[in-house]
Amino acid sequence: MLAFVCTKMLLGDQLGSQWPETLELLALQSERHVLRDLAKELWAAHPRAAERTSLLAVRMDPSILHPAEYYKTMAEQALGDADYGTAVFAFVCAGEYTHAVGTAVPRLHGLFSDLETVDPASPPGMALREEMRRIVDALSFMPVPQMTVPEISKVLACASHAGLIEACARGYHDIGLPLAQTTRNIIRAQNLEFPVSIGDMFLKEVRSRGRFRPAEALAALQRMMVDNTLAPGDMEKAQLLAGELMAAAHEAEVTPIAARDQQTILAGANLPAGGKGDARVSVVTTKPIRGAAVVLEDGRSFISQTEAVAWGRVNPFSPLNTGGIMLPP
Repeated sequence: MLAFVCTKMLLGDQLGSQWPETLELLALQSERHVLRDLAKELWAAHPRAAERTSLLAVRMDPSILHPAEYYKTMAEQALGDADYGTAVFAFVCAGEYTHAVGTAVPRLHGLFSDLETVDPASPPGMALREEMRRIVDALSFMPVPQMTVPEISKVLACASHAGLIEACARGYHDIGLPLAQTTRNIIRAQNLEFPVSIGDMFLKEVRSRGRFRPAEALAALQRMMVDNTLAPGDMEKAQLLAGELMAAAHEAEVTPIAARDQQTILAGANLPAGGKGDARVSVVTTKPIRGAAVVLEDGRSFISQTEAVAWGRVNPFSPLNTGGIMLPP
């Protein structure tokens, strides 16, 4: 927070345009600690200030919003213009959560399909990801745990797959596989229709990890090829990818990869977490937690602080699939 204050003094009104993700992180941290006025001030400096402050009101003080009819009209106009991000936002503000889900899910499915055919880092891919994030973020301000099971499952499956796309694009490789597993588990449990096959999800994660950790990615792929993670129809693609990863791993032994993962490593993240009696295991990676642990909404599940920050940046919902919000520590 001190760094933010100093930066704001230096950059002034340019802070929101230059550091939007930092603003989002600090605003969500303020929500976690029930600092509502600070959260409102931080969102007011965001590039989409009007939208984010309205969504904050949905969660904290709906009485200050415009009447529901105002947002319903906005939603209908946005749908007429094929502006699905604005339509979902307006339906959420109007309290029309079923309409919000009914608008968001088909559009997200379309975006997922489109992102299978373009480079997510290209300008067209980045535009698709921006719309995807905007829709998922708006859905996170609904009272998801109070909704019907079909609605909850559709929202959480879309959010976790959107998180996988973002994690792969950003180089957050420690949470890529858990996000793919989360999507798979929801789809199978609720028998959901989804535009991307489960095999393609896992291959996407392995291919992304292989850019920086080819040997580790190859080992993960080989496990998938023998433990029924992949369907028979995915095996040919998996074998081709395995060949690519073998070559990349061999090359990396000769010429180490200069680039590194982009996952944020927080201060103290590699320190021992405590004595043997205090050992905690992450529900995200199933590995012992090093550094600070973050307790989740059930009061007995934990993830590391580094995982919590990375997960919250790509998926606003808790890894427990309760529909709870993943507010950063």
